Amino acid sequence: MLIKHSTFIACPIQEVWEETTDIDSWPYWAPTVQTARRLDKLSFGIGSQASIKQPMQSRKVWTVTEIEDGRYFVWETSGKAFRLQATHKVASQGSGTKCTLKVQLIGPVALISAVCLAPLIWLALMQENRGLKRWCETVRTAKPNPESHTLTRFSTAEQQISDSVKLNKG
Repeated sequence: MLIKHSTFIACPIQEVWEETTDIDSWPYWAPTVQTARRLDKLSFGIGSQASIKQPMQSRKVWTVTEIEDGRYFVWETSGKAFRLQATHKVASQGSGTKCTLKVQLIGPVALISAVCLAPLIWLALMQENRGLKRWCETVRTAKPNPESHTLTRFSTAEQQISDSVKLNKG
């Protein structure tokens, strides 16, 4: 089963492509990504791998299986019941970029699983596209560090205690 979502981003295609393939930056703009880390230091291409941790899922290793530089890449990961194949595609559209995300569930129980998972996957794709749009159009130019970034969703216990102490001091 194939699930997809598209959005328009008011930025040049090259800028959107750079952010799409900068896997390590995904936690800053994608609310569906807790951690993301490239596992190799080669240029992004076929065989490139990344470790991605998403809410309510175990960490998965994604491997690029197809790429057309500046246009799209396809990568895959395997689960217990089925394989996931995701496509990240950018295309020039007027003065900006159309970004299309697709996820395909593959395997013997994919269709059964997709009945329950399709709405959740579509919602995740929509959130990722919205996050990328916001990042590219408004936040991207600053390239903040993780400690000061406004999109950071999680704080450490130490930060929470420190903030609490500051509030209590008046």
